Amino acid sequence: MELAIYIMITWVIVTSFTLYKQKLSVVENLFIYMIVLMVIINKITLFSLNFGYVETTKDSVLYLSHLLSRNVVIPLTLLFCCNIFYAAKKQIIKYASVFITITLLLSLEKLGIYFGIYTYKNWSLLIELLFLLLYILLALLCAKWFRKRLRKDGICV
Repeated sequence: MELAIYIMITWVIVTSFTLYKQKLSVVENLFIYMIVLMVIINKITLFSLNFGYVETTKDSVLYLSHLLSRNVVIPLTLLFCCNIFYAAKKQIIKYASVFITITLLLSLEKLGIYFGIYTYKNWSLLIELLFLLLYILLALLCAKWFRKRLRKDGICV
């Protein structure tokens, strides 16, 4: 059942992202996706395997749910937020997109704890919130930097 829920969440995120008119180009989206994915994988590896703050499940079905979350849902949600942030004209929409993204990702983390995908040891949702804010900041700064770099190289964005 857990895997089915995570597949449904993944499907909703991928469909929403695909149907939304992106402000960023395909190259920008791929760049941000890869950078954010690399940071997320390294963070999870560092804090779960090396430091032991978070324990990941040994069950194969639950681990597939973890992989869907880590490799698709979290980076794509951050990328979706980044696209909405750069497409929005009003500040309230920008702040709302960040707030909704944080709420969705914290809910996903809480769902992972509920299903036993993660077990916290010396870790809390507050620390996870700080990391989510850093992820969003990273995605937005990468988009800004990459757009500036493309313009400098004469590639229209």
